[in-house]
Amino acid sequence: MSLLSKYLKGWQFRTNTPAFEPGESVELFVFDVIDGTPVASVGDTKLFIEDATPELAGTRAIVEITSFDDDEHTGSAKLLEQLDSEDVE
Repeated sequence: MSLLSKYLKGWQFRTNTPAFEPGESVELFVFDVIDGTPVASVGDTKLFIEDATPELAGTRAIVEITSFDDDEHTGSAKLLEQLDSEDVE
């Protein structure tokens, strides 16, 4: 194994279209509302938070993925917790 291979072992590039599995919990920033549904973005992936009110936009939240389409890079999630500003690091 070369020195470079040893140095880079375990490194990986982040993708701009991450995929999620149903049941996975994610903390994210809710940036917009589309057709009355709050939307969060992780790179180019969009997650629609189906059970939340539009007032969630502009806040951070913890959501659970309920479905995800790898081809479209979109999914739906349910709100687990809206984080207060003092909860955000």
